[in-house]
Amino acid sequence: MWTVLAGHASRQAIQSLNPASTSTDANHSHRMRFADSADSTNSPTQPAPRALSLQGTHSSKTVSHIAALSPDVAAAHMHRRLHIGVKSMQRLPSITSDAPPNLARARVNACPACVTANAPHHSHTARRYAESYPGRLIHADIAGPFIRSRIGGFHYLLVLVDDHSRFKFAYPLVARRDAPAIIRRFIASFNALASRPGGSMRCVGTLHTDGAGEFTSHKFRDELADSLINKSESPPEVHALNGVAERAIRSIFS
Repeated sequence: MWTVLAGHASRQAIQSLNPASTSTDANHSHRMRFADSADSTNSPTQPAPRALSLQGTHSSKTVSHIAALSPDVAAAHMHRRLHIGVKSMQRLPSITSDAPPNLARARVNACPACVTANAPHHSHTARRYAESYPGRLIHADIAGPFIRSRIGGFHYLLVLVDDHSRFKFAYPLVARRDAPAIIRRFIASFNALASRPGGSMRCVGTLHTDGAGEFTSHKFRDELADSLINKSESPPEVHALNGVAERAIRSIFS
């Protein structure tokens, strides 16, 4: 009994020294009574309404802190995440509502990682063919498919490169199967120009392509053989061995 009275007296002494503790205890007891009354009003057959939580939800109208940045700074942040080009970056607001509108005005410079990743490889140091005169070796490759053009309905692009002068010839194609006929027409016009007296050009000697089906048919090989033209091919999926034509396509579209 003396212990209980002593504890009650000490608690009154502490409350007299710290009046805020009295209000705190009162508020706490009030909250406890409110919680008990709320629990008592809910019947077992009718569960208490569950509060909706917004944590973990996402709205299409949500705008991140990137929207408050300037276009170039926002694009720099997004480029570190996505590593995409400036044209793709500018199209993001029209593709998804999550992208802030200021990205449409972005001007992004390639980061060092992208420059290193997209840099072309050095040429092989081993012994290679040395070009001698225009027409000695012609490289060929097909780029595409692209969006079909309204005029002509072209879907691909045939690129021919002279190994000596690196002069490029480009011919639009409706289908890939049209490439042999275009090459035959090119060879005929090139040989007619080379046959003129006093010129430094010679007739086409070798045609180098990849292993695509339109370049490896027996009919196409026989037609080249009739024109005294050698045919060489790079292995499938080894684009480096047809690098002159691949690099020409990259230069055309860059």
